[in-house]
Amino acid sequence: MAKVGSNFPDFSLQSYSQKEGSKNVDLNSLKGKVFILAFYPKDNTPGCTKEMCAFRDDWAKFAEAGIRVFGVSLDSIKSHESFAAKFEFASLELLSDSDGDLSNALLVGEDHPKRTLFVVDKEGIIREIIEGMPNNAELLTLCQSLK
Repeated sequence: MAKVGSNFPDFSLQSYSQKEGSKNVDLNSLKGKVFILAFYPKDNTPGCTKEMCAFRDDWAKFAEAGIRVFGVSLDSIKSHESFAAKFEFASLELLSDSDGDLSNALLVGEDHPKRTLFVVDKEGIIREIIEGMPNNAELLTLCQSLK
């Protein structure tokens, strides 16, 4: 697995949000911003739905703090569109790592990514790695300290 203090690997993934539709997101476009990539196993499963709904519910707090939050799975954009519509993820961006390249580079799982969250600072350095379900209040405080 990637380590705290290391550079986040370069990536370019297709993203979907109800607000913005599909677009590409890459590491270069996130430089200068604190961001979170929350890897989860699969759209529409109980734990993953709970985690992404918590980010949906707290999205405004993260946005006000200038922190970008992305959910990442191996699911296709089509699956993300359905998942986002079903649970009203208006602004929450879901990234499709359909070929598994980023998941494999970070060693978070090959068939289904383990629930692993990466907090990345403005310079692209991994500042925190959290396995399992995150506490969004603590996560927000951590991210604000990196600004």
